[in-house]
Amino acid sequence: MPEFRRFALTVALAAASTVAAFAADPGASAMPQVLTSPTGIRYVVGGTGAESQEAMKRMQGDFSLRIVYSAAAGDYAIADRLTIKRGSTSVLEIEQAGPIVMVALRPGDFRITTTMAGKSESRTVKVGAKPQTLNWKVAAS
Repeated sequence: MPEFRRFALTVALAAASTVAAFAADPGASAMPQVLTSPTGIRYVVGGTGAESQEAMKRMQGDFSLRIVYSAAAGDYAIADRLTIKRGSTSVLEIEQAGPIVMVALRPGDFRITTTMAGKSESRTVKVGAKPQTLNWKVAAS
């Protein structure tokens, strides 16, 4: 019986250390989760790995706006900050947004501001009934 307990303890410790190692690996691709902002806007941020991109593709129909950040060379990019406003009201603010951001917005006109490396760029988007994608090419520094 003590042998069995020692074996069970060894297996449990090995499993725990494997989980901890995966969780601590910054290169591990986390699966995207639907989040809700304080203003009630549902959104998803992710797309850093193949699994994350596939998961986001499956969720795409639930969101009215998809923003894809990329550098001039075509590599994905991440915004330091993303702000979405309807009129003068901020409806969503995200730190470290991208490379893919999907947002469930009601139809209307929105101003999207992205800040990267201290530089801000803005775009105006008209969200309608059908989902749309905004391919945001990051200006070279």
